[in-house]
Amino acid sequence: MTDHPYYGLFLIMCHYELQRGEAFGLHWKDIDFTENTIHIRQQVYLVGHEPKLGSLKTRASARDLPLLPSIKQELQAEYERWLYPDGHELLYLTKKDNPIDGRSFIKTFKDATRKVGLKEITLHEIRHSVATMLKEANVSAKDAQVILGHSSITTTLQIYTHSTEQKNQMHFSL
Repeated sequence: MTDHPYYGLFLIMCHYELQRGEAFGLHWKDIDFTENTIHIRQQVYLVGHEPKLGSLKTRASARDLPLLPSIKQELQAEYERWLYPDGHELLYLTKKDNPIDGRSFIKTFKDATRKVGLKEITLHEIRHSVATMLKEANVSAKDAQVILGHSSITTTLQIYTHSTEQKNQMHFSL
């Protein structure tokens, strides 16, 4: 899987709980290898069937995240390996050098997870999983809200964060 062209993107999405458009909108200038920071500043969205780069959903969506060592290592290797000669600055593009379309990426993600034998999970479920893992790692609710880019702590706590104990009980009762 590490040789998949979107491997770094998969890592970013699974570690930071970015929305698809936020992840697809990352530019190389948003990755600060010196300060170990990822700047979330724009997103890719669809106009009809055309992916376009634009502003984020909310002010809270604009945020700085710590560049984890494993992600930094992968991104540095990708930067050296995949630097686009035609001047594209987005981290990840389609084979035709266009911004990634979220709808087609869903199939790519499913195919990749199936190939490595993982249980099928939606990209949106990753967002819930990361919120719950932050809770389990004793990250404060306020810090989780900032990391996840939610404008309301209520969204973080009531919609995205789940009890792993309840989930396990539900699983065993089925």
